[in-house]
Amino acid sequence: VALTFDDGPDAGSTPVLLDLLRDERTAAAFFCVGEKVAAHPELAGRTVREGHLVENHSYSHNHLTNLFSVTRLRAELAQTQEIIQRVTGIVPSCFRPPMGLSNPRVFRAARKLGLTVVGWSVRGLDTKLSDPEQIVARVVRQLEPGAIILLHDGNIPAERLVLTVKRLLDRVRALGYDVVRLDQLLK
Repeated sequence: VALTFDDGPDAGSTPVLLDLLRDERTAAAFFCVGEKVAAHPELAGRTVREGHLVENHSYSHNHLTNLFSVTRLRAELAQTQEIIQRVTGIVPSCFRPPMGLSNPRVFRAARKLGLTVVGWSVRGLDTKLSDPEQIVARVVRQLEPGAIILLHDGNIPAERLVLTVKRLLDRVRALGYDVVRLDQLLK
């Protein structure tokens, strides 16, 4: 299974999450908002240096992204590609649309930039639920080999995030799953 995080980097929660992932020897994929990468370049750089993927999650995380024209979508994605490459030295290969909403325009814009659109198969609802045990139970109920797990590091309290991810990793491993980086899972 692969662990993915959306909406960061977040100065309040991403550093402690990276510490936990280092301690747990677990690599993840971070779908980052371009504006936040520009605001916190050191976090995006650290994320890559510590062996994680930094991928494209749009520049502004606009709730109307799904309604943008191909031209506007392409510009938004290209701006994010540029800032992530400038800050990390890595060119993202994947795009996750805000809120997971997609349509043919989203796929066309992503394809023009060489990006693969990536969703998820297991959603923790960690932006709605606040109890780590409920989030973990929800993920575990949906788990199957090849799962892409969606959690958030953006706008999530650090203490709750770390507790949730630690409990989730313990449960997933107890069930016999290996947690691999998204690019390994997609091979």
